[in-house]
Amino acid sequence: MKQLLLSFLLIFFLSDVAVAKDSFSSLSEAQVKSLVCRKWKLTFLEYKGKKKDIPAKVPASYLVFLADGKLQEFEGSKKYDGTWTYHHETKTITTIDQDGTEKHKIISLNSDQFVMNGNYKGFSFNMGFKKAD
Repeated sequence: MKQLLLSFLLIFFLSDVAVAKDSFSSLSEAQVKSLVCRKWKLTFLEYKGKKKDIPAKVPASYLVFLADGKLQEFEGSKKYDGTWTYHHETKTITTIDQDGTEKHKIISLNSDQFVMNGNYKGFSFNMGFKKAD
């Protein structure tokens, strides 16, 4: 009975992951841009499979993707402006801001959550955002 239950859970998990991946990959370019264009709050970072939630005591960080290609970044009371573009073939967002030009591969995206990769001093990690508007 345990093996049957374990097998069922494994199949359920794998099919759930496949469906989630397919639902993102089947979105049109316009649909992806529409989902991205909003205010997002950084809620977690993930490095080498270890996910760390952003502590509440840390000043909030937000990204605002505007439909005209402008980008606004907020780190506590500081605001930075930049630009962004989306490349549908590679599912990549390119940002140009105070950190220079960066390419971010979209890991997952829906109306409430957005995960993309980032790089800092040679380290690659994932950034998780929750809808903030």
